[in-house]
Amino acid sequence: MNPRHLQIDEVSYLHINPVRIEGEFYVVELSGELDGHTAEQLRDILSELHKRAPIGFGVIVDMIEVDFMDSVGLGVLIQGLVEFTGIASADRPALPPELSAPFVLVGLQPIVQRAITVTGVAAIMPVYADVEEVLNNNGLQVVETTDLAVMRE
Repeated sequence: MNPRHLQIDEVSYLHINPVRIEGEFYVVELSGELDGHTAEQLRDILSELHKRAPIGFGVIVDMIEVDFMDSVGLGVLIQGLVEFTGIASADRPALPPELSAPFVLVGLQPIVQRAITVTGVAAIMPVYADVEEVLNNNGLQVVETTDLAVMRE
């Protein structure tokens, strides 16, 4: 068969389990692929959680079953980080610390961890092994910078 005529029946999928509350965190469990075809689903959920969250209420994004992430998926995670932690972005200054909340990732597969590390996002986005590690950690890793421009340096 001519490769130019191959039809790809498989499309990317992302399953998002119902959001649950653990301590002072919303836990968002994902499985599948976080990419340009699926990222909007996560963006919508994170945006809605941000609107409803009490001050200081954070988000844990459990990615143990995410086996692929592209730059669009990474962008959605960065947007979530900016919204919840209040770090400065191109269109707004940093929020005061008392209005910020933790935004952490857990359970990264090696391919996803590599994307976060290679792009420099690991320097500003805390990553833990699992949800329990976050909940048992008295002092979550604090982002030292209030400006995403640090990533571009």
